[in-house]
Amino acid sequence: MSLLEINNLNIDYLTEEADVHALRGITLSLEKGDSIGLVGETGAGKTTTALSILGLLPPQQSAVRGGEIKWRGDDLLKKSSKDLEAVRGKEIAMIFQDPMTSLNPLIKVDEQVAEMIRLHDKKLSKKDSLRLALQQLLSVGIQAERCNEYPHQFSGGMKQRVVIAMALACSPNLLIADEPTTALDVTIQSQVLELMKTLIKENGTTLIMITHDLGIVSELCETIAIMYAGEILELATKDQLFDNPMHPYTHGLLASIPDVTVEKERLATLPGLPPEPTEDIKGCSFTPRCSRCIDRCRNERPVLSEEEKNHSLACFNPYRKS
Repeated sequence: MSLLEINNLNIDYLTEEADVHALRGITLSLEKGDSIGLVGETGAGKTTTALSILGLLPPQQSAVRGGEIKWRGDDLLKKSSKDLEAVRGKEIAMIFQDPMTSLNPLIKVDEQVAEMIRLHDKKLSKKDSLRLALQQLLSVGIQAERCNEYPHQFSGGMKQRVVIAMALACSPNLLIADEPTTALDVTIQSQVLELMKTLIKENGTTLIMITHDLGIVSELCETIAIMYAGEILELATKDQLFDNPMHPYTHGLLASIPDVTVEKERLATLPGLPPEPTEDIKGCSFTPRCSRCIDRCRNERPVLSEEEKNHSLACFNPYRKS
């Protein structure tokens, strides 16, 4: 049994004008200790996938149109809010994109971490939970004398360390990180990623990393899922994806990474834009931007299927090594 199994998940956001098709048949499977990166442009469905796992989609503005999310064999989509509360933080934790919105500005950081610990261990005293919170904050590089301070007294990088401490406070089996370094400068970004890598390795935590940066997933993840318009177009190990990218979209993403050894007047870009999320797509969603498009692509939707071991693809005319 897989730790996490997502099968043909379809989710819409509901608006007065039209339904927004956020996820169109997402299928993923994770074993304990796996690490996967969800990569794609803004609007690809990366964050929606994460929020759906935790049951955090707005109930009045979203609808599950089909599929299942199984955690240790149980479908999370069928669980009540109370049952999901027991899973969040304890079994599955999330690091959100902006650390400032994840922290209460009126509560000291050690108390916030302690609150997370007590939430899942009702028998623990406040004193003991604060002691455990201090240990957790020390493990992410925050000095003991600063643990009793408020969020506004910390820099962006230090705030994100606090958020990481909160996420890992209850030793979750799955950690979801939603672009955790976007708001940080390059130097601090590197420190936070190195910290996450160390902590995840020490705890044997399963990881889902959400990002638009292939460099980040190459550092932290063993598997990469390329997402586009609410679908997974290519799913492969890190080495396979960089050595033998098969989907035209993946080729375009890799080609757009600047090469410091080659002098160019312009950076490579992907022509066109993703489809409107309200659009009902008949064939392949990447067809309007694809240089390898054939007639079948316009009329039939490709299904993610295994091309070779640990390398799956949703494409009728992929690149292949000769």
